[in-house]
Amino acid sequence: MEDVLLAVLRTEPGPRPLPPVTSLREFLVATLSRTARGTAEPGVRRAATELLAAAAGDERIDEAFGDALADVRAEGHRWIAQARERGELRDDVDADTLLDLVAGAAYYPLLWRGRALAEDRVAAVVDLLLDGAARR
Repeated sequence: MEDVLLAVLRTEPGPRPLPPVTSLREFLVATLSRTARGTAEPGVRRAATELLAAAAGDERIDEAFGDALADVRAEGHRWIAQARERGELRDDVDADTLLDLVAGAAYYPLLWRGRALAEDRVAAVVDLLLDGAARR
């Protein structure tokens, strides 16, 4: 089973491209919306749940999962740095933590409730997280 999961993670093309964005908020909404849409299908939801569980227990799968998401996270880091430079985020906001919290909004309901994050909730989740990270 582990070899199958590793093969899936290493298969191109990876995540679907995001629409053009012009801000951190738009990037986070687009990324989280893509995840919400992708996990809305029951078969995908089950596969994603199994993949996440396997990644938690297998270092090779965890590493492959991280590699599969590396480009998206790097882009997130760039948007966070730009938002920080514009004074939109506090200097002490950790980029990895913010990206983990956004991803957690999709993964928590998936793992604990067996449901995808409702796409109509995505913007509210992002706004809540960005409000907590905003410079005051």
